[in-house]
Amino acid sequence: MGGFVALLAYAALEAWESQLQASSEWVLLVLVALWMTWLFSSLMKFWGARRTASTVLLVFGSFWAVFAIATIITEAGSVDAGDAMLGVLASLGIVGPFFLLAWTAHRWPRATGILLLVVSVGFLMVFKPGAGTQRWSTTLMTDALLLVPLAASGVALLREGAVGRDDL
Repeated sequence: MGGFVALLAYAALEAWESQLQASSEWVLLVLVALWMTWLFSSLMKFWGARRTASTVLLVFGSFWAVFAIATIITEAGSVDAGDAMLGVLASLGIVGPFFLLAWTAHRWPRATGILLLVVSVGFLMVFKPGAGTQRWSTTLMTDALLLVPLAASGVALLREGAVGRDDL
């Protein structure tokens, strides 16, 4: 499936652009598509949709938290205390939902799946291909690394049945 998606992406880009530059980013994109397909199919098979989605969300939240803390530390000397506190609150506004969705993935898988797909569409709007000065391959790599884990988890949770009393 990953090879098919990579082939379709390459064919679409070849049709849109008159000449596609041969670069290592395109090769990396194909490899990332293949690797992520294998990784998520293996994780879903081994852990199931709920635990995989929860783990993915915890990892996403942790990475965002590390970047937010690093930003706050590096800007601590250059801004006043009020701006630093505003930065902390803004960071919690981004990090918090990932941890909240990690918890809700076990309780309400379908609702969490819908929210993950909404977040994926939101990321796609922010990092849409062709916008800005970045090359297509760079934007598609960013989209693959941000969207595929969230969208794959969302789709898997939507397919998951309702929570029974024994699952809690």
